[in-house]
Amino acid sequence: MPRAAKTNHAAVFTVPTVAAAECLDVTPRRVRQLIDAEHLRTEGRDAVDIGWAIHWRIGDTIARRNQWGALPNLVLVAVGWLSALRRIDANTPNPGDLAVFVESMKARGIREADTMRAVGHAEGLL
Repeated sequence: MPRAAKTNHAAVFTVPTVAAAECLDVTPRRVRQLIDAEHLRTEGRDAVDIGWAIHWRIGDTIARRNQWGALPNLVLVAVGWLSALRRIDANTPNPGDLAVFVESMKARGIREADTMRAVGHAEGLL
């Protein structure tokens, strides 16, 4: 069952490791490895930030497919987020979409400037 950890203005939704593994189509052991490697974020014990995890997984898959090499986690999340948006509407992100993404990253303690840099990098890659 997803839990919402209220941080600043936005909620960070978390799920147990087993549920995150199911969403990401990996084993719970692999989820723990990704957490240990600091690719995935948690909000406490057995509380995986599922929004971050899903976007990271999409971005990582795209990066591997295109052989982009190692990219910072925030850029991979931005690639995943932007890719998901563009599947819905090729003319995205609009200012509203970007504002929501920036707020969601602020809820995770990530500065707006860093988020905007990552989105710019992601747009350049896609």
